[in-house]
Amino acid sequence: ILSVAISPDETVFASGQGGAAKDILLHSTVDGRSLRTLCGHTSKVRSLDFSPDTTTLASGSADYTIILWDVASGSTLHTLKGHSNEVYGLRYSPDGQQIASCGKDHSIRVWDLAGAAEPQHSSVVRSVAFTPDGRILATGSRDTTIRLWDTANGAQLRVLEGHQGVVSYLSLSPDGKKLLSSEYQLSTPRNTTLHLWDVESGRCEQTFTGHEDGVRTAKFFADGKRVVSCSFDHSIRVW
Repeated sequence: ILSVAISPDETVFASGQGGAAKDILLHSTVDGRSLRTLCGHTSKVRSLDFSPDTTTLASGSADYTIILWDVASGSTLHTLKGHSNEVYGLRYSPDGQQIASCGKDHSIRVWDLAGAAEPQHSSVVRSVAFTPDGRILATGSRDTTIRLWDTANGAQLRVLEGHQGVVSYLSLSPDGKKLLSSEYQLSTPRNTTLHLWDVESGRCEQTFTGHEDGVRTAKFFADGKRVVSCSFDHSIRVW
């Protein structure tokens, strides 16, 4: 299993497979029963995200495509083609009208956004996140930078620098004012630091250290006062 997602109404759990299987499995969160299997990708499913109203599931794959699925019926609604390599991550905008995707082709794409440019990092893009109001898109890359983009016109707002390794995950605070980023390095010594950024100024306000290996994922709690992180050191920490 390479990817998971829980619907906003917390009724459906989706998991994407790799290896020989390229399917997406939907299960009920109430009793764990299997709801349906979504078949359509020709390679491993790397990323999943539900629309805000839970009616649609988006999946990004190593087959370079994004598929939009009808959750109720399991049918394919649309296939988005444009990436020239594996799709690593995707997210719906808060209003459900846009999808941001990133991939091994170094690009970030904002789908169904009129007039938006296709911004570029200098290496593989590994993470994306919208602010709650959908006005800013944050992207993290193997080039060690985080970039903030205006979703209305695709313009780059600022570049956040401070990481030494791959920016592995991004999470926005509930009020959209703070950005949390995690990283890991492909070589030793491994950096194990989390960064907390001010979105408006782009300034790093705080760092968190304690993990003994690279950090894979970090997210805010709903209250915005605490964060949780998981690491290749097999630990989960609450800060």
